[in-house]
Amino acid sequence: MIKNKKGAEHVDWAISIGIFILFLLAILVYIKPVYKPTYEAETLGEMVKNSFLAENNATIYRTLVITEHKEEVPVCNSIELSINNLGNIYVTKEDLVTQAEKYKKVDNKIIFPNPTIISKYWVYYNLESTQWNINGDDNYNPKCTSNPKIGETEEYIGLRGSTSGTYIDLKNKIKGFPESKEFRIGVIKTNGEEQQAYTPSGSPTPPEDVNVYVYEFLYPLLTWGSNQPSKTNYIVSIQIW
Repeated sequence: MIKNKKGAEHVDWAISIGIFILFLLAILVYIKPVYKPTYEAETLGEMVKNSFLAENNATIYRTLVITEHKEEVPVCNSIELSINNLGNIYVTKEDLVTQAEKYKKVDNKIIFPNPTIISKYWVYYNLESTQWNINGDDNYNPKCTSNPKIGETEEYIGLRGSTSGTYIDLKNKIKGFPESKEFRIGVIKTNGEEQQAYTPSGSPTPPEDVNVYVYEFLYPLLTWGSNQPSKTNYIVSIQIW
């Protein structure tokens, strides 16, 4: 009788443990959908953001150039910087505002007028492969021995002039992004106006009857036309549904 009683207790204990485990599983199954959408939305937002920036980022470089006058006979006319892969350039004086009107770009060279004092310039350019070779001026007589010095280089990183590719192109490049999900990207001014040039062509619009997750962050927009390059922060808004 005692052995049977102990066996029955073991059976009851096993049944109780089984019911408890089933109860825990039921709670987990019930709770999981509550938290999963928030985690998924943030993850998808990061995925779209990283892919969009990788496709549309640009960099403008700014290097300090110092030219120094030397007394020479005959008098030196100009100072030259010979540069490989110069690309677009814009030169300002040290105050970063006043354009250096007298410089000239000849092929891959920047030619500065020979200064009467130490002068500092900022040279903006858009190619990472730019290489600075400091030389006197061989094309102007007499040749200058007052070779310029190259100082610090700074980088402006931000969105370039407009987006490249289409919505489908961008979506296909986002590894792991669910086929059933859609998104829309807008670059918005501080006044709320959306810059259509930064919304990939063919982008869908979220239906009215779905929940839309909005992922937003500040990011600079680079501008460089005939004026000095600049960067201005805009709101990048990503909608996911």
